[in-house]
Amino acid sequence: MSLAVAVRTVARELGEHWALSPGDAAAAAHDAVHLFDESGIFVMSGADAVIEPRLALFAEIGDALRMVDRPDEVSAWVEARVQGGQAEPLVLAAALSSDAASAVIAAVRRSPADRELVHAAVRAHAEGRVWMTGPCTPCARR
Repeated sequence: MSLAVAVRTVARELGEHWALSPGDAAAAAHDAVHLFDESGIFVMSGADAVIEPRLALFAEIGDALRMVDRPDEVSAWVEARVQGGQAEPLVLAAALSSDAASAVIAAVRRSPADRELVHAAVRAHAEGRVWMTGPCTPCARR
């Protein structure tokens, strides 16, 4: 992602969440992006200032945290992560959100032979979130 795209994306999120004017949101986004670069959360490189996470875990955490505030998009988001084999964001989102947990369980029910997905669901449940009633039959058979 380029610096310009990152600043626009963060500005849009800040503006919506904190009801900031476009100018204030853009200024805050610019400062936030540079703070994260200077802190080592991600790295900017090249003439186009391409941004990449220093550790994939940072991107996965941000991805999951962003999703828990978007219940209308969670099913498609879970399906995309399942298809991409991205278990870590699924674990975090399901541990934080009942909507995400329900979508993960629905994915497990559709694909009970997917060991990585079943393991992600079990890990999310082990994180302490009570997010389903009754047994998850595909999980219990493992």
